[in-house]
Amino acid sequence: HSLFQKVLLVGLRVLTFFLLVLILLQPELEFKKSHTVKNRIVVLIDDTKSMSIKTFPSERSRIDLVHHTLKKNQETLENLGETFQLDYYLISDQVEATSLNSLVARDSPKRINTDFGEVFSKLKTNYDGKPLQGVMLFSDGADLTMKPDTISSELLGLLSGFNGPVHTFQAGNNNMFKDLAIEEIDSADFGFIHQPVRLDVIVGALNMGNRNIPLVLKEGDRILSSHVVEIREGESRYSVQLEFTPNVLGKHIYSLTVPLFSGESVVVNNRRDFL
Repeated sequence: HSLFQKVLLVGLRVLTFFLLVLILLQPELEFKKSHTVKNRIVVLIDDTKSMSIKTFPSERSRIDLVHHTLKKNQETLENLGETFQLDYYLISDQVEATSLNSLVARDSPKRINTDFGEVFSKLKTNYDGKPLQGVMLFSDGADLTMKPDTISSELLGLLSGFNGPVHTFQAGNNNMFKDLAIEEIDSADFGFIHQPVRLDVIVGALNMGNRNIPLVLKEGDRILSSHVVEIREGESRYSVQLEFTPNVLGKHIYSLTVPLFSGESVVVNNRRDFL
């Protein structure tokens, strides 16, 4: 009987000790939910009207070539989506989220201006701190905010700031691309009556041969000034200065035109209207 009491007392003391330990240490059960964050891949599709230009010799538009590539590789892209999160965007001077199915079914480009600086600036902000694995860009590269064959230091800085690589896929090429265009107009924001106003104009020409073409400045049907531009093979940009003298107060709409020749790939850039 004495032995039983001793064992009972020892057992009670041990139990009391463990209870004290539990109260003092206050252990907790923690349940964690495991969630795997996929690395992201961004797919950018140029949605500007220059993508409607037909390519030689297939006579298919640049955007058709992109659609064909997406359809041909749709299964591969869907399988890639099991490992990575693929984010699709239409780009111009803005960024519009879309999906692979919408891209494949899309008819034609809608936007007018391309601005890669604005596009990559927005992407940089949107993906800051997110696991971005890389970017795929499908475009003809026609960024009208930059001079041809140049990349601004600001854009280079944006691209170098991305964690992943940026892969570019050119839609078509400029082989047999024929075009005459008024690319830039630089003038003062206002002028004075009876005082000459100067315009600095850039005319672009691709595969136009050797010819002389008139550049004409009009207000309505009235010719204000003109200049003959000597187009020569091997040169693609021509600087022209025009002058005219306003005779009436108020705002006026002026137009600059160059002739439209047969076979030009783009027909809407032979005229520019401005105030």
